[in-house]
Amino acid sequence: TLLTTGTLAAAVNFTVERPQFMVDAMVLLSSAVAGQFFIYSQVEMFGALVLAATMNVRQIASILLSYRVYHHAITSLQAFGLIIVFSALSYKSFLAVSNYKKSLPELLPTVDKECVTDTTSPASTILTYQSTEAPPPSAASSALAKR
Repeated sequence: TLLTTGTLAAAVNFTVERPQFMVDAMVLLSSAVAGQFFIYSQVEMFGALVLAATMNVRQIASILLSYRVYHHAITSLQAFGLIIVFSALSYKSFLAVSNYKKSLPELLPTVDKECVTDTTSPASTILTYQSTEAPPPSAASSALAKR
């Protein structure tokens, strides 16, 4: 858009005249990249439900911190509205997590241990514990069976 509007030269001049602008822009850029990395990592490791719950907590903390840092007065009606909204969001997240936990055993496959090739991944641990075959008898149980 800077090229189409003809303001590229003015933007470059602004950046050259104010070197602190580039530092601030890089800090903002780095923060955005780190934030996206953590969001994708959290979704990959824990799922979208945990991300939604985390975002609810972040919003609550952000609002309360804003009132504290900037000395904004909060009316009782605003506080009541915040309580209603975030209670509803928290309850919705709680229901989603509860339903997810109930359906989890149905979603896990049951396979033989021979099917698991990568024993370092968390998924292989789940698959191993969901194995359909009985565990091999230990030496102690074999000795007891012979008596």
